[in-house]
Amino acid sequence: MCVCGGGGLGGLAALAAGPGRGRGRRAGRRDRTADRRGEGRRVRRDPAEGRAEGREALRAVRVDAAVHAVHAGRRDKASFWVFLLGRMLGVVVHDRYALYDAEEFVGFLHQLCVSHLLRDLQDAVETYPEAVWPVQLQQALRGLVHQANLARAAVLAEVPAALRDPLVAEYRGAVRVGLRDVPAAEKGAKQPVGRCLLECLRDRQDDMLRFVFDLDVWPTNNQSEGDLRPFKTQQKISGRLTSAAVAACRLQIASYLSTTRKHSVSALHALRLAFRGTPWMPPPAVAPT
Repeated sequence: MCVCGGGGLGGLAALAAGPGRGRGRRAGRRDRTADRRGEGRRVRRDPAEGRAEGREALRAVRVDAAVHAVHAGRRDKASFWVFLLGRMLGVVVHDRYALYDAEEFVGFLHQLCVSHLLRDLQDAVETYPEAVWPVQLQQALRGLVHQANLARAAVLAEVPAALRDPLVAEYRGAVRVGLRDVPAAEKGAKQPVGRCLLECLRDRQDDMLRFVFDLDVWPTNNQSEGDLRPFKTQQKISGRLTSAAVAACRLQIASYLSTTRKHSVSALHALRLAFRGTPWMPPPAVAPT
């Protein structure tokens, strides 16, 4: 059993319960986003930087694209552990932030966010305007995402090999060319633009392309970022959250209402149920067979 987000409104501790598995600004730090998929439930995770008493950050969770929970925490290992990463099973979709690869978090597989990869590849395009490999990699990744969307719409389990293999071969070929054209710097020196990315694309191919072989895995975290955007906008305008206690209450209520709307339950009806002591709850997860 996996509980995400925390309690509130008399019974919302299990708001995101189920069997387990961008860019903003805050003092120069990037938003860190991850998606999670559970045993029978997919969980999307979206940490975004913010302020509450100068220290707290927002973290959001999405389950099965129909449950949304947000709570306050920090961007350190302890907060990641509290936010269930230490007990998570399944697949976590993230942006290569180092904490996701910490040795303590071993219960899940990885899917690296394709949107973040495409942004990093665009830097390589601008740095090496005459090179073909960064454009080829972008085309291969976009093509794989497109084929995954078509296969999902056709209710397939994975992208057919006839459509997948040419794009995967294009991906691998572009990585080989890039590694040849962008040699590694000497030990201790700063690596040239794109070198670390290319090594990651080479060494973590399974984590790059997991969404092609398992269509329950999201290739990007775009939907999570969209759900969290109103909170991020408020932070940018005001420069900080209110106190941690007030922010926690507000986020619990927002999580509850966002989840009910995703299930076609009106916010007013959901509030009435909560005030009566019987808040609306999402349907139970269905375990895979």
